[in-house]
Amino acid sequence: MAKKPTEDDEISFQPDSEIATEEELSAGGINMSPVKRSFHFKRAIDLLPPPIGNSFKIMQTSEINARQIIEEWATSALTGCVISSNDAHKTRSGLLLYQGRAVGCIYATKTMPLTQPTEEAIKLVVRDLHYPNGTIKVYPLHETTVLPMSALFLGYPVFRTDDMSAAEYVEFICKWLKTRAQTACLAISLRESFSTCLAFIHQGVFSCAFYVEDQEVVRDQKFVMELLRNEPSADVEASILPPELGVTEPFGYKILEE
Repeated sequence: MAKKPTEDDEISFQPDSEIATEEELSAGGINMSPVKRSFHFKRAIDLLPPPIGNSFKIMQTSEINARQIIEEWATSALTGCVISSNDAHKTRSGLLLYQGRAVGCIYATKTMPLTQPTEEAIKLVVRDLHYPNGTIKVYPLHETTVLPMSALFLGYPVFRTDDMSAAEYVEFICKWLKTRAQTACLAISLRESFSTCLAFIHQGVFSCAFYVEDQEVVRDQKFVMELLRNEPSADVEASILPPELGVTEPFGYKILEE
C-alpha cells in the first residue's frame, strides 16, 4: 500500500519535466514540452478562462497592424488572454499573457489536431494574426488567475504515488502549497460527467476555480470540494510553477522574435 504523504514530505515531479538540456536551462530551468492530459472538452481554447464581465475588445485582423498590436501588448504589460480564430484557415488559438509576455499558448487546427509545444504554438499564433479574415478577442485577467494557469504550460506536473481519494489529495496538495506559498494549477477530470475543472492556487492561496464546460469561474473553494464529493473517482493532476521562474529573467516568452 502506498504511504499516505504528509505536508512535510517532498513532492516528486514527472521525470520528463526535470532539467535536461542547456536550452531548457536558458528557458528558465524547466522542460517546455507539453504534458499529455486526459481532459474532456470540445475545443482546446475553452481551457482558457473567459473575460470578466464585458472587459474585452474584439478586432478584425484585416483592420489592424498585427506587429503594432503585439508590441502594444508588450509595452502595456498586458496580463490576460488573446483568443483568435480564422475561419478561412480553420484555426483557433489562445494566448495567455503575463506582463506582456506569453506564458501559455493553445493552437488548434483541423489539419494539426495535436497540441503544439508552447514556443512553437506562439509562432503559429503570430503568423495567423497577419492573415486576413481573422477575429481577435483581447481581455485582461487577474494575476491570481493567469500565473496559476501558466503552470499548465510552464510548470512541473507532480508525480503521484499515493492512494488518496480525489478530495483527500486536493486537501493535501493545497496545504502543501500553502506552507510553501507556491503557485499551481490543479486539473480535475470528472469521469462521470465528462467535464473538467481547473483550480488555481496563487502563492499558496486558492484564488478561483474554472469549470470548463460551463465557462464559469467560481471563487469559493467549497465548489471544488463538492464536485469531488459527488465524483470521488475524479482524476486530479497538479502542475506547480517553479518558484525560481522570473527571479533572474523575465517570466515567459517574448511574443515577437528579435
